[in-house]
Amino acid sequence: NIAVTSAIQLGLHRPEHPKEFLARPSVQYNNFMVNERETSERMRTWAACNIVSNCITSDFGHGSAGPCFDWAIDQACDNGLGTYSLPSEMRHCLIIQRFCYRVNKAMMTGANSTGLPLEHDRYLQLMLLEEELNVIEQQLGSQLSEINQLRHCEARLYLNLYHFLDSSLAEPRRNGILKAYSAASALITRIMASPSDGGGWYDRLLYAPLHIFRLLCTASIVLLTTLNSTYAEYLDSTSGKLLFNSTTFAIRRMSIREGDGPERGACCMAEMWNSFESSFRRAPQEPRIRIKARMAASLTYDTFLRRHIYTAASKGTNAAADKGLPTPASGDGGPSNDGDTGLMSDCIMDYWQDYPNPSFIWDDDFSTSLADLMA
Repeated sequence: NIAVTSAIQLGLHRPEHPKEFLARPSVQYNNFMVNERETSERMRTWAACNIVSNCITSDFGHGSAGPCFDWAIDQACDNGLGTYSLPSEMRHCLIIQRFCYRVNKAMMTGANSTGLPLEHDRYLQLMLLEEELNVIEQQLGSQLSEINQLRHCEARLYLNLYHFLDSSLAEPRRNGILKAYSAASALITRIMASPSDGGGWYDRLLYAPLHIFRLLCTASIVLLTTLNSTYAEYLDSTSGKLLFNSTTFAIRRMSIREGDGPERGACCMAEMWNSFESSFRRAPQEPRIRIKARMAASLTYDTFLRRHIYTAASKGTNAAADKGLPTPASGDGGPSNDGDTGLMSDCIMDYWQDYPNPSFIWDDDFSTSLADLMA
């Protein structure tokens, strides 16, 4: 967002009119000259700012902080001629990110506290957006580079993550969550597929950007949430567990030193699988979340929050009291004598939902650990 704001102040969003954004126009205007190469460079920079900004805001569940994906971006995506021409790989990436921007924009226009549209409107918009993504796949499928194929899988995953939000429309919600599971599986399979020449994504994970780490975390959370729910009867649990283990292994592959984010993330995923599995054996239920205002990132933040609250409560009376949490000693959702450590205990989440001052959720300990893991 800083990049987008700075780019607008420099006039990069109007690449053909740089003179109108000079810091001292009265002095510089008449003598300022810009050639075609510089104009094209300004357009590429503006496109890159939009791509990076949308990736970050999508990962963290924020809306766009500025006038992104404006007329200039539409020209670059739809025509790509003259000043607005971009390298093919950048243009394809921009088209995919523009789609993701449209998804986020459509899902934050509701007149309620979460910003989401009404249920029927939401599902109708998701259907139309899915059709738009299918058209993009038909038009660009054979032209997409390896990284853009991964971005396309990511776009389909983030689109279907909205189905995890609670709804009274049981069948559309279930079908949508199963689509999210399929999208997560396809994404993981693409990352893990490594050609014989060693040029696949898996061999490059050690050098992958943090965005790929966040993407793997999100995909693995979709798997563990869906497989440990009543929707598991519609899935191949054996292959799903193999995919989840592969994802955990891939996350660990990104680690460059002991105790860094990817290593802790892999351990966290393995721990959460055991907790979700234990909870499902005790009380099978559909996937449900309590955080709903972070758009496509709601599921990820909800899962990490549940883990944080359960861990804080399970440390005992003193640790829980420090956080303002109920203690597990009185049966408030802490681990029982038989070692049951269910992560999705209803009572723990009910205490969070009904607690009159939930500011403890965002205390320094949680904010720091989550920022370390996700950033």
